[in-house]
Amino acid sequence: MINNIADLFTRIWILDEASIGATLVEALKNGQAVIYDGVAYWAEGSGKTGIIQHLKFTERTLDASKEILEQLKSLTSATQAIQHMQNMLMAAQVISTVAVVGAIVIQTQYLGRKLDAIQSTVDEISASQHEQNLVFYMDKIGDYIGSVEYARSLLQDRTLVPEIRDITAQLLPHIGSKRNHIISLVDNIAAYVRSSSKERNESKNFKLMLDFIHLLVDVLPAALHTEHLLAARVGKPRLAQQILQMGAMKYEQVLGSYRGLMNQLHREAVSGVLSSSGEKAFLENKPKLLEIINSPVNQLLLFKQSASIAI
Repeated sequence: MINNIADLFTRIWILDEASIGATLVEALKNGQAVIYDGVAYWAEGSGKTGIIQHLKFTERTLDASKEILEQLKSLTSATQAIQHMQNMLMAAQVISTVAVVGAIVIQTQYLGRKLDAIQSTVDEISASQHEQNLVFYMDKIGDYIGSVEYARSLLQDRTLVPEIRDITAQLLPHIGSKRNHIISLVDNIAAYVRSSSKERNESKNFKLMLDFIHLLVDVLPAALHTEHLLAARVGKPRLAQQILQMGAMKYEQVLGSYRGLMNQLHREAVSGVLSSSGEKAFLENKPKLLEIINSPVNQLLLFKQSASIAI
């Protein structure tokens, strides 16, 4: 599918809506089908099991796909994006739109740039702080970032599926465990900053901590989408479904921690107890948090199909 290096930067391959058969369209409308990585399965309650259809993929220019992404970003909220698709498009087109966003994440530098930003922050923290516990967590984060980027690289070419099954069997549990470490770390850092007035008002690393929390929360939807696609790619759709469903719950948890911290900073800034440097860091991060909360792209990356795969 990818003929040369230039293709990685100019083209992506997405679900071909024209290849979606009438049986699948009807099943989607009735909530009796789910699709993971281009394979449609009968859902629980349909009275059937197994695969409905292997969907075809079509080539699309990166510019055309980015136009769709920009249109989604123009919507005022993630909920509006989902409602917009459900009310105005067929169910099949909803899934296809999710596939477009997923393809942009996997096949372009959308995720790569986010991972690079986190790695740069990890390097900065490691260079300035030498506490053993902190170095330990920085190593965990670096490990997670490297694993997600490797998973993304394995998804570039569908013809490699027979060759990546053994690798994926080892990689998926590794990514899952490191993801849980990352979520715990964000919760712990947010709780620490909330409980430490000195940290919020005197520490030179306060802005770095806020930036770090933001970068980790921001990357999780794309990283989770990558993880679930890899499971689906090697024929483990129920695992893919669980990764996305449980991961979305964990994401809401960690986003709540970030939001709780920012709400506290807002109250302290209004009451005048937050230092000028702390208030500056808060004001710089506030619009970035709102962007995450209202992101239609993140909502699509964590889009949970209402039905479950029938056994």
